Amino acid sequence: MMKDVLVYLVTDSRLTLGRSVEFIVEEACKSGVSMVQFRDKEMDDMEFVRLGKRLREITKYYDIPLILNDRVHLVKEIEADGVHLGQEDLSINEARKLIGYDKIIGVSVSNIEEANNAIRDGADYIGISGIFKTDTKKDAKYIGIEGLKRIAENVGGKILKIGIGGIKPENAKDVIIAGADGVAVVTAITMAENIEEAVRRLKEAVIEGRKERKNER
Repeated sequence: MMKDVLVYLVTDSRLTLGRSVEFIVEEACKSGVSMVQFRDKEMDDMEFVRLGKRLREITKYYDIPLILNDRVHLVKEIEADGVHLGQEDLSINEARKLIGYDKIIGVSVSNIEEANNAIRDGADYIGISGIFKTDTKKDAKYIGIEGLKRIAENVGGKILKIGIGGIKPENAKDVIIAGADGVAVVTAITMAENIEEAVRRLKEAVIEGRKERKNER
């Protein structure tokens, strides 16, 4: 069973203001993020495992789930809590065969069909992207707040919905009001000079958005 997710950190070793990924993750965990995704498309498997095991130690200390981006074959070696899959990655069914049913599987979706397929196949959460323009994925397609709203209204409470793509403290509340349960961010935390303040502001925005959405019902 997944815990509630307010703020979900996704790492990027290129965007750290010169600080290590370990430092970013430890500061974020200390500050109260709900979940961490270790994402690095360029690192070879050996280096990914080395850093992944270090991040596992940090997240375990703070009792925060560690999710690997895409690298299903390394979940057991790193002792990660699960994996996040893109539409071009391994299927949920294939991933389950490799990592088992006790692990978390999240899936990136950008339309209603993909969201419903993820639910049908047993995903634990969906990452609805991309909400706003972002420098971390220059080739990404953007669905905006309206696209998020359409997906959220269609799937309702069947699955945990995480908004991702260009989210920062200033717009996180709008993402929640539109129907996301939580937000996933990269640079809003990794490029923040004060990580504790960034996490606090994001959490506050999510909580405010939830209250406002509840009042609108």
